[in-house]
Amino acid sequence: MIDVGFPIIEYSARQTPREWGEAHGETYRDAIRELTAIRRNLMYEKNTGLRGEIVNQLAEQQWQITSDYDADLAAELQGIARGAGLSIGELVILNNYTDFRDIHVPEQGCSTVYVHRGHPVAGQTWDMHGSAGLPFCRASGGG
Repeated sequence: MIDVGFPIIEYSARQTPREWGEAHGETYRDAIRELTAIRRNLMYEKNTGLRGEIVNQLAEQQWQITSDYDADLAAELQGIARGAGLSIGELVILNNYTDFRDIHVPEQGCSTVYVHRGHPVAGQTWDMHGSAGLPFCRASGGG
């Protein structure tokens, strides 16, 4: 697996959101494409009902909502897709992996908790990551 560390992505005020995205996609193309393939394959493995046209329809619906909500964000995502050589649908799957994976799959998915006793505390398990097998997740009943 490609390890890009924890990159610091700089955004220049002289560039548009689409240009930011293209630079990001070009710089991390191989890692983005690898992670996209991993997440797509895991999604198919965990939820066999999400194949072909169903996934494409869901990705298109999510893309339309994103585009309607924030034009600059949509432009940046288009740039990432172009820079990485992905379709918009593939990029949506990359970004919405857990949302898509968990559709109609009972007893699976991420677990969240929110407690407010003097100050708020929130947490989430990342069930699609290898770290989900850590003792904390099993002991907490997470995902």
